[in-house]
Amino acid sequence: MLSPATIRNVMADLEEAGLLYAPHTSAGRLPTDAGLRIFVDGLLEIGGDLSDDERASIDGKCAAAGRTVAQMLEEASSALAGLSRCAGLVVSPKAEAPLKHIEFVPLGNQRALVVMVSKGGLVENRIVELPAGLPASALTEASNYLNSRLKGQMLQDLRQQVETEIVQRQAELDEPDQPGRAGRPRHPR
Repeated sequence: MLSPATIRNVMADLEEAGLLYAPHTSAGRLPTDAGLRIFVDGLLEIGGDLSDDERASIDGKCAAAGRTVAQMLEEASSALAGLSRCAGLVVSPKAEAPLKHIEFVPLGNQRALVVMVSKGGLVENRIVELPAGLPASALTEASNYLNSRLKGQMLQDLRQQVETEIVQRQAELDEPDQPGRAGRPRHPR
């Protein structure tokens, strides 16, 4: 258990760091934009893949209780909210669904938000690092390229297809000129 003095010190440290502010002296503290950004980034990084055995164990426990996984998650969220007297949030494992659309949103500082929408309407966001000097137009081109190839494919299938295409295109560029085939121009030695 933390003492009130410890909590005050932590709050003061967060204010000094620019993550919290007080709208007026007698008010509580509110997060700044930077504070919210850190919180959201932290939520996006929370993860953890379950093994097949762990998934089977969860499914078995739900079935034994006579409930679905969705019902169990709802109950867990309600229990968490009741115990903490705050909003409860339970995140379930991501369902694999065919992609419908993908978009890259530049965030600055060589970062972009990748927004993926599945055919079922689920939206997933990821923050990715970008190479230095990458123009914003490259993100638009990447979105257009990937969206033209989505056609209801699963993300892992699309990734493999794009990686294969990159290797094939690189091999074509590296081949010496052949009759009827455009290759990279050869330089005299």
